[in-house]
Amino acid sequence: MMEYNVRTTVIIPRDLLKAAKLTAVERQTSVSDLVQQGLKKEIYAEKKKRKKGKKLTDFLGKYSIGINKIERKDIYDDYLRKKVSG
Repeated sequence: MMEYNVRTTVIIPRDLLKAAKLTAVERQTSVSDLVQQGLKKEIYAEKKKRKKGKKLTDFLGKYSIGINKIERKDIYDDYLRKKVSG
């Protein structure tokens, strides 16, 4: 699968851009490459952390975004369980 680059606008502080340009010159690369490398590190490191821990549905809650198919009887059963135990 061939990847296509997309042009976008990112708003960052002036001093950070200046530092990025200097770093790019020192490393003989471009600011665009620095941004790509930084995003990849941040995104893929976060995915690895998430795999080791809980699933995404554990963070979002069982009923919040409809990832799991929920039937009315399941909701009622949960309601009854909570009412009886609490």
